[in-house]
Amino acid sequence: MELPTGEGATRLRSAINSLVGAESDRIAKALIDKTIKGNMTSAKLVVELADPGKNASAQEKKKRRGPSPAQLLASEPEWQESHSEGDGVTAAPTGPAHS
Repeated sequence: MELPTGEGATRLRSAINSLVGAESDRIAKALIDKTIKGNMTSAKLVVELADPGKNASAQEKKKRRGPSPAQLLASEPEWQESHSEGDGVTAAPTGPAHS
């Protein structure tokens, strides 16, 4: 029986979720045992899973404090070149100065 495109991955995720739920105690025990034996990958995973607030906040987009570098550049006035006879000097931007 052929599944529609993407349906196989959906079913696989569902099966994995069911198995993880059913075997969560054994999985947790195995992670702890490996952590105790010095497996750093397991240790990192245990620490990440043990912090419930981290998982929720990791999925949220980080909010910037203040404008981004692109917004700062966009807020600057445009340069307007003014050429005097043979001086080769470019005029400063027009508009309010930013500090």
